[in-house]
Amino acid sequence: MRENKNIEMSWKKYKRSLIDSNLPTACDKCDIGSPSLHMSYDSVFCDRDNNYELFSQVSCNCAERGFTEADIAGIGPSCTEITDLYLDSNTIEEITENTFKEKGYVRFLSMQNSGLKKIHEKAFIHLNKLSQIRLEGNELEILPANLFQQNVDLQTIYLQNNKIHSLGDGILYNLLNLADLRLSHNYLQNLHQQAFNPLSCDEA
Repeated sequence: MRENKNIEMSWKKYKRSLIDSNLPTACDKCDIGSPSLHMSYDSVFCDRDNNYELFSQVSCNCAERGFTEADIAGIGPSCTEITDLYLDSNTIEEITENTFKEKGYVRFLSMQNSGLKKIHEKAFIHLNKLSQIRLEGNELEILPANLFQQNVDLQTIYLQNNKIHSLGDGILYNLLNLADLRLSHNYLQNLHQQAFNPLSCDEA
């Protein structure tokens, strides 16, 4: 019991030191101290020698801010370790190759209902940790073939309620971890088999 108590006290000191020194405390695009930026410590590994490995989650909620594509670059320059980024209900018509250039830690990206019409084929090339993306409720018509080529950790892609009529051949080619793909309520009429290679569907 005493050993567990010592570990708990040591962890509290360790966590406090991280908050005081290393981890960001606010998003530069928002007011200092704004609740739009939230840090949590989801998983902590502690060995018997009180050595800690910290897995942090930094969520930035910039939904309904009237942001355009140009504003995204200004989100959290001092907070480059954002892991969860919410950009829902803004006015972001296009995502370019440089939109997420400084957002390499993002694992979850949500851009629902943001008027998105065009995505550059290298728009997500800097998001090599991305595992979940939500793009439903936009005005997308075409998805480039190489859009997710670098996002090999993607597990969830939500694209329903767009105007998609074309998927680039092999668009999901490298996504061997993909578990949930949603394309309902689009204008897709024909899907080329190559769009889903080398994915396999579970038999019912």
